[in-house]
Amino acid sequence: MRMSTVFHFDSNGVFRNRIGERGQGPEDYLLCYDFCLNKSTKEVSLLSPYGEIINYNLNGQFLNRKSLPHKSNYFACSWINHNDLALWSAVNSDEGGLSVVNIESSKQYYEDWFNDRIIDMCSLKPFYQWNESIYFAAPLTNIVYEVTDTCMYCSYIWDFGEKNASAKYLSMLTEIQNPSDRNKKIISDMESGSLAYSIFNGENDQYYFIALANGIGDNRVITNIFYNKSDSEGVAVERFKEGITLHPIFLNDEFILSIVPHNEIAIYNSILNTDYECSEDDNPLLAKFYFNK
Repeated sequence: MRMSTVFHFDSNGVFRNRIGERGQGPEDYLLCYDFCLNKSTKEVSLLSPYGEIINYNLNGQFLNRKSLPHKSNYFACSWINHNDLALWSAVNSDEGGLSVVNIESSKQYYEDWFNDRIIDMCSLKPFYQWNESIYFAAPLTNIVYEVTDTCMYCSYIWDFGEKNASAKYLSMLTEIQNPSDRNKKIISDMESGSLAYSIFNGENDQYYFIALANGIGDNRVITNIFYNKSDSEGVAVERFKEGITLHPIFLNDEFILSIVPHNEIAIYNSILNTDYECSEDDNPLLAKFYFNK
């Protein structure tokens, strides 16, 4: 059974504590759709879809809860600085999907990204952080924006040629009046592999990085693209020679953290001389891929 729960581990994967408790008490949270770390205050902020942030310290002890401006479907969050929070929602095109809020005053500085709700649901975790800045990877486009407390602006653009989701394609989707039919079209194109979509964006001192998926479920193929900032050269990786694939969830200057697919656990055990076991009901098994220095 999937749980809306945040666990705290050290850098070696050893469990330290649980962040908060699920429940309906004054110090509990009912649902958590995302969480982020406020580096200035060393607080872990859990995002409730019901319009609030619940803050805990790194030991998992409750600190406070803050209300957010009224908006449906809060899905993702990222701290811009110690008081200002970037938020992401899949909402109708007359409402901004991205909003920046001062948590202490509950004041919304601005909102942006007035887009189709069904298209936006293709990327419910669009934020990443690098060098103290927050970036937003737009759903079904190759544009990456920097988000500040005053505006968002284009930082860089990926160009994959024929694999780009073209403006013509996106326009065609918005012309499908029935949202259910629009959603079915997107899913069908993803399943067929005709629509490549981003599942992770990131950046470090050396690379711009994106993971593109073709297909859905067990048939999904992930292409991990590293674009070297120093020489403007890129490399695309689908599978390493040992048979391992990369399913990234985190990136920094030292390593990439990847989910280990269940059908590859035996390969890891063979390479590392280990005996890991993990079922679909267990917490995910993660692997670190270190960059050469």
